[in-house]
Amino acid sequence: MELQCLIRAMPHPALTHAPTPERQPGLDPDRGLDFDDEPFDPTIDAVVLERWEYLFAVPAAVTMLGLVGLTFVDVLGRYFFGHPVRGATELVELSMVVLVFLGLPLVTRHGEHLALDFLDKVVSVRTSQLIAAAMGLLMGGCLFWLAWLMVLKGLDIGRNGDATMVLSIALGPFVLFIAFAAAVDGVVNIALAARTLRALRPGGPPAHFRGSSPRS
Repeated sequence: MELQCLIRAMPHPALTHAPTPERQPGLDPDRGLDFDDEPFDPTIDAVVLERWEYLFAVPAAVTMLGLVGLTFVDVLGRYFFGHPVRGATELVELSMVVLVFLGLPLVTRHGEHLALDFLDKVVSVRTSQLIAAAMGLLMGGCLFWLAWLMVLKGLDIGRNGDATMVLSIALGPFVLFIAFAAAVDGVVNIALAARTLRALRPGGPPAHFRGSSPRS
């Protein structure tokens, strides 16, 4: 009891900047394959993954900032000057398409999708991770199929010259962007599944992907 009190009374490492012991990567009996707390692995693979995230995170942040600014100006103009922003609804709708599909690969990369963990309570950790890997491969295939359908749809829309009613913004590029983002998300799903399977293999290398384990 006294030892527990002393441990609880110890200052948090984040406040004292004291080095924390490294946890051996691998299967955690309580959390499964979860490497959020692992030290940064300075390998080429890890560096590339960190860099490609910025290609989606930065445009997503800029899009979100633009949405906030557009909404503020539109509401201000509508209620105080009687002149809302022309085509604001179209801009918001198209911006939401860009924002959602920019964030899709990032959400997959960090395992932040909504998930049910009822199977985790009745199967072993290893079986749970195998299921997660199988789902990743399945989702990757579905996303590649979706990307192909969106490519066909985008090319068809481009040939027809479909555009928005007010601002006449071409819709084809946005549909092709959905195809691109879906394909990237498919790659991320398959990469995560492959890394999970390699980590489960006896003597396999430790994974440093986040999102390898299902979350509730």
